[in-house]
Amino acid sequence: MQSIQTTETKTLFINDKDLIDVLEKIAPCAEKSGMYSILECVNFQVRAGLLHVCATDGSRLAHGSIPFSGIGADGLNVNIPAIAFTPVAKLSKAEKQAGIYIMIDPDGNNKFSFSIQAYKDVTKYDKALSSGACVGGEYPRYPELFPREFKQSIAILNVKSAMRFGSRTGLETLIGHARNIEKACYKPETKKDSAKHGIIELTIDRRDNDVLGANCDIAMQHEYFSYKASMVLNDLETPLDRIYLAFCSKYLIDALDHNTGVTLNYNDELKPVVFTYEGSAVRHLLMPVKMAKRHRV
Repeated sequence: MQSIQTTETKTLFINDKDLIDVLEKIAPCAEKSGMYSILECVNFQVRAGLLHVCATDGSRLAHGSIPFSGIGADGLNVNIPAIAFTPVAKLSKAEKQAGIYIMIDPDGNNKFSFSIQAYKDVTKYDKALSSGACVGGEYPRYPELFPREFKQSIAILNVKSAMRFGSRTGLETLIGHARNIEKACYKPETKKDSAKHGIIELTIDRRDNDVLGANCDIAMQHEYFSYKASMVLNDLETPLDRIYLAFCSKYLIDALDHNTGVTLNYNDELKPVVFTYEGSAVRHLLMPVKMAKRHRV
């Protein structure tokens, strides 16, 4: 990442590989119900040569760090409304590869603007994306929320396997099941965001009669219907212990749907689960839903 500074602005330039990857994984985790304005923001901090980007809604937390060499930028700490990043998702592939400029007014760090500079038909052009005021206040102290160690880690593969029939990868299949549950259970009239969505239950265990591989049983119990499925999660690793987890279906989709291999890092069915991504510095913490054993499918 490069930094351009003047007497009036601090300009952070993050290239496609870093910024687009970080924002697409992190921004959806910001709070959306309007209850906590500080949580409706994505937090940017520069500490010890790293730009840290974070978003949380209280039930999930996403964080990424990017090497940063900006002169005098240490201590930068601003909260930018997540809605400002909406235009980023609509950029073309060429525009994403060109990179995005984040310009921050140093006078209290209370203003920001996003723009892109790219080449279109050989002509260089500037494209304004969004601008506005940063939100004041202290962002939650999130670094200590991430577990330092895990009991076991299971890969959710995004590659087709010769051991598995069908055209979809294990990751695509799991996302498909989560979308089915989400579609069946979504209730837009419910005020609390997490209550609008379905609960997906995952039971991950070793595959029968196989030395390697993990199997995943998927279930959901609704007032009027149930959903059950079983799939091969991967062909490479075998769980040390049987894993049971229940998640909000929407939150699980947001954690998985990034077109890259995902690793599920696990300690206990009620402890934070951390998802990490192949080729990415982003980590995504998701709190499991507590399910009474008599209600488990």
